[in-house]
Amino acid sequence: MSSLAEGYRAAGRVDKALPLLEETLKLKTAKLGADHPDTLTSMNNLATGYWSLKRLDKSVPLFEALLPLHGKKLGRDHPDTLITVANLGVNYKDAGRVAEALPLLEEAYRASGKHPALRWVGTPLLDAYARAGKPAEAAKLLGDLLADARKTLPKDGPQLAGLLAQFGLTLSEMKGFAAAEPLLRECLAIREKKEPDDWRTFNTQSMLGGALLGQKKPADAEPLLLKGYEGMKAREKLIPPQGSTRLPEAIDRLVELYTAINKPDEVKKWRAERAKYTEVAPPPRLAK
Repeated sequence: MSSLAEGYRAAGRVDKALPLLEETLKLKTAKLGADHPDTLTSMNNLATGYWSLKRLDKSVPLFEALLPLHGKKLGRDHPDTLITVANLGVNYKDAGRVAEALPLLEEAYRASGKHPALRWVGTPLLDAYARAGKPAEAAKLLGDLLADARKTLPKDGPQLAGLLAQFGLTLSEMKGFAAAEPLLRECLAIREKKEPDDWRTFNTQSMLGGALLGQKKPADAEPLLLKGYEGMKAREKLIPPQGSTRLPEAIDRLVELYTAINKPDEVKKWRAERAKYTEVAPPPRLAK
């Protein structure tokens, strides 16, 4: 049952995996006990499944329950406990509870020097600093993360592209548009070469257009913003739940563009399009 659930998750069919994960946790708890290692693994898998569908009302309590169980069973410094520390931090961040997220993410990131599997925590910590309005901390961390990425990742690989997108988006959200532009251009060059038909390539075009617009370069921004939106719209069904805010964000940039260059008919048109996405909540923000 657990393996079938993992198969569904790997295939991107998390909605199919969740009932199996729920049943697995129920049976393991009854058979093995609440603090058995296999039960804790199932609890983590279910919480991660909820998080991937942004069901934070379900994932946060599970990670909150899992952390003291891991800590008691394994100790706070054990890698499995630290991964739970990181996961709870990410869930708090995505739920808008940034003050609670920061100490957990900082703890997990400090541990990444000893446990390289936690290196990924730097990206959500960067996001949390940006949301908390801590530009100095964000700038220092971004420099460290970018230097590390360039040393450890292939220079034209999709993983580096994902990090560049994340960093560019974070800088843009802190109004660092000039600093974001070269990172987003590098990301776009990689994605246009490696994944020209992927929805994320078009999201990168839109983000780059936003960085140019933030520098008051509307003529340069407009073709990127339009092509980015059109490419994502054509691939809307391929955008996973984690990326559900990307398309409305692209529309918001078009509204901003046409407001800036005083084209009220275009503003009206794009606001009407944006109204179709009123049910989309503000991020959880995963750039990629």
